Amino acid sequence: MQEFDDFNDDTQPPLNTFIGALRRSLQPSEGAEIPPFLKLVLTDNKQILDSDNQKIKDVKLISARLVNLKIKGLRVQVTYKYTTNDQVKNYQLTEIVNEIETSLVNGFRRAILTTRCALMQHIPTHLLTHSLTVSDAIYELNMKRGNGKFRETKKSSSQLAVDVSPLYDLNHDRKKNVLIGMDSAFLKALKVTTVEGKPRSGMTDKYKQINKFVEIIDNLMTKVGVGKSSLNIVDMGCGMGYLTFAMHEHFSKSRNTTTTGVEARDSLVSQTNKVAASLGPPFTSQLHFVRGTISEYDMQRSGATHEAVNVLVALHACNTATDDAIQAGISNNFDVIITAPCCHKEVRPQLDAGYAAADAVPAYASMLRHNIYRERTAEMLTDSIRALVLEDAGYEVTVFEFIGGEHTAKNVMITAIKRDGYVRADYGKQQAAVTELMKQFGITKQSLVQSYYNGSAAKQLPLPKRRSE
Repeated sequence: MQEFDDFNDDTQPPLNTFIGALRRSLQPSEGAEIPPFLKLVLTDNKQILDSDNQKIKDVKLISARLVNLKIKGLRVQVTYKYTTNDQVKNYQLTEIVNEIETSLVNGFRRAILTTRCALMQHIPTHLLTHSLTVSDAIYELNMKRGNGKFRETKKSSSQLAVDVSPLYDLNHDRKKNVLIGMDSAFLKALKVTTVEGKPRSGMTDKYKQINKFVEIIDNLMTKVGVGKSSLNIVDMGCGMGYLTFAMHEHFSKSRNTTTTGVEARDSLVSQTNKVAASLGPPFTSQLHFVRGTISEYDMQRSGATHEAVNVLVALHACNTATDDAIQAGISNNFDVIITAPCCHKEVRPQLDAGYAAADAVPAYASMLRHNIYRERTAEMLTDSIRALVLEDAGYEVTVFEFIGGEHTAKNVMITAIKRDGYVRADYGKQQAAVTELMKQFGITKQSLVQSYYNGSAAKQLPLPKRRSE
């Protein structure tokens, strides 16, 4: 490889040479729809000043690419990568040169510009979405020492014939690999998307949440039910049924799926059943919505069988309704239990009382004097207890954030998968751990603990005998 010194232009500073190359790359050749510009990356930042000469901290990298906006047309989309987040801005082709030059003068010390070969410039813009792009030149600027060094690498015709990078996409919104497409009929029927298959106002986050959830449960299904072709899903407290419809549509593609949505509000039950009936197969005959609360619903109506993988879902079930759902799943030996708890109201007053008593939680008194920490501690305590009980019942448990807090504040998910051949080696060890945890924080009552240990839920489990017996 040739060194930078071999490419220095003695007639002007390297920075000027690079900016000149950038400016030329943004000008379409005669008869071409798009300019040669392919991509630009700036790295090795000392500091960067904006157009008002204000220092912007923590910008680690700047990258740029062409995008074709529906109304505004060709723009250069610039991504500023910070330590904690990314920021994206779109510039006119005539604006971007000054922005990049300012960045190089005031902080960034290395830049790489890649241009497109002449042949690709003549492909119509609308066809570039799925075309292949060949680069023919790379311009590099290194400003680490002195006035810097400039290098231009041209590719030979033989290299151009074989050096092909796939899928250069000028579309502003790149197509992502999602399990539930925006054109799904149920999304339109539930008014998540328009008839054109675009998210309605205020529904973008809901669409993302739906896809993230289906992705999670799809991954869980790879771990259970090997050899079983049938799937039985019970979605408790399903509301409008966004996730109920999504699960049913996705899994009906690969398994014989029966789905039941349980909802307390008559109006929603009627509405969702009408939507399901209007969509045709696979919704018409094997997706049903019934009225009932989580605590009152007769699980014998759920259709759970030994021949199917049985999944219980309870997302955002308020307060102890999550405990009712977990108990129902455990008692009926469901293979998978998925909850996203909210409104941890049962434990919080007890934690407040324990803190007020001063002697109940002395080790944590200095922390719990802050109201927000008592709220978060109540959430962690409640969900930790739930996880311990599920483990005692023979489930492999995972607790995690299932979608970013910018989409919903209720973003902690508990997933539990029944362990095959589970043998309860010590009937008292897990209960002792739960009791000790509650004692540490002055908690005397928790619904799942009462129903599982005191309400004979544990005795109802079809658990194997101890190994010693």
